[in-house]
Amino acid sequence: MKRILFIAFAIITGFTQAQVKKNQTKPKPRVEKKWVNPVKLTKEERSRPYMDEVLKTKDSLTPEEAERRRKNIAIGNPFAKYGVYPKIATLSKGKYLEFHDTDSIVVIGSIRYNTKKGNIIEVREIDLSDPDAQPIGDTHGRWMSPDPLSEEFSSWSPYHYAYNNPINAIDPDGRESKWIPTIEFDKNKSGELTGGHLALQMEKGDTAETLAKTLNIDQKQADKLFAGMQKSGETSIDVPESIAGSINDAITDAIVNSGDYSGKENYNCFACAFKTARGESLKEDYFNYTLSGDEFQTFLKAGFEKAGANEKVFGKTILAWKGDVESKYFGMTIDKTKGFTHAATYLGTSRNGTEYTFSKNGQGINPKIETTNQLRKIYGNQVGYWNKSK
Repeated sequence: MKRILFIAFAIITGFTQAQVKKNQTKPKPRVEKKWVNPVKLTKEERSRPYMDEVLKTKDSLTPEEAERRRKNIAIGNPFAKYGVYPKIATLSKGKYLEFHDTDSIVVIGSIRYNTKKGNIIEVREIDLSDPDAQPIGDTHGRWMSPDPLSEEFSSWSPYHYAYNNPINAIDPDGRESKWIPTIEFDKNKSGELTGGHLALQMEKGDTAETLAKTLNIDQKQADKLFAGMQKSGETSIDVPESIAGSINDAITDAIVNSGDYSGKENYNCFACAFKTARGESLKEDYFNYTLSGDEFQTFLKAGFEKAGANEKVFGKTILAWKGDVESKYFGMTIDKTKGFTHAATYLGTSRNGTEYTFSKNGQGINPKIETTNQLRKIYGNQVGYWNKSK
């Protein structure tokens, strides 16, 4: 028994001694020495503008090198002559000159300009049709062409590039924002559909000014509509009945009397576009009103005139497609002529350039909002724009 106790005591003692030795031989954690910038500068030198940025570097600097780097950063401040010294951060902490507009001769677009004498010394010819043409210079491409929107929105402040709201908008693509058309449903108190109407969904950055431009209405009316939307907390605006009355009637009829659209006994695209542009509804006695391509062309030439790219009017301008019209007899084509194949009504253009229309794409199909590109895929690219004659 004594022998067993002795052996157990020896094992426990040996294990304890091994643990103590292990703890004693454990290496101490390395304490990293705090880095101290070797630059020896006076208090006055350290207080110079931008020197705090230079001193962030871990390079070994002499006072002369530190001053050189400070000057490299100072070049990036055009407001120094006014006594203003904003924070300027550089990638190299002033080690390299990162601002290169300091030469007396600079290239601005296709112009070489002497900044000291203040005159143009050369007008360079650049082939802008060449996609690889690269104007050489520190400011290449700047002001190569006038801003196409320079004469728009004259009532806006200098912040109109950000839609008069530089906090929320940053001018992502350089173009004006536009409203997007959409169809909203009307319901009664029981939740049953009673119809629908045309509305405009606000894009980020849209204002009362862009609303006035989109709907072609005066600013006072646009301000009232926009204020009403903001008060209600909504992000869409109902298009005024004076503009969308006939379109709203067509939308409501398609919802309430959807069964009438299952056959071919209803109006076609030409009738829809023609009546809508004239502000007339296609319902009741006019529901079966159709126009052939030839009849549509006759009415178009008699009461409408071609519209330019900047003359398109929301809810009033007609888009008319031309293409090959076939005359068939017993399934065989006996004649093929150029004529109108489709028509729709213009509903504005979004900020990204998407053009919207109100289109009835077939007699047995409900009228709806479609993009011009969607219709181009069906009817081709030969499309013209027409406004009602004044």
